[in-house]
Amino acid sequence: MNPLNWKPEHQIAFAVALGLGALVGCIFRSMVTPSYVSFRWGQLWCDYGYRCIYLLQGYWLLILFWMAIGGAIGGGIVYVRQLLLA
Repeated sequence: MNPLNWKPEHQIAFAVALGLGALVGCIFRSMVTPSYVSFRWGQLWCDYGYRCIYLLQGYWLLILFWMAIGGAIGGGIVYVRQLLLA
């Protein structure tokens, strides 16, 4: 069940599922997690609701973490579907 041996249309569907899952993970992260962490260096942007984005902090790691989780879930769904069809 190597994804590299799948048909091209299934490989494209797998890549799209990874991308959509990453996008959903990023959106979910912005809705659930506060936009600050314990250390704040280099303020980039603050809105009137006091949600600030800083340059050098764990904020960007949280974005990557949730994108990876969303991509893994989306890709996992397609992978399980392929396993059930094989």
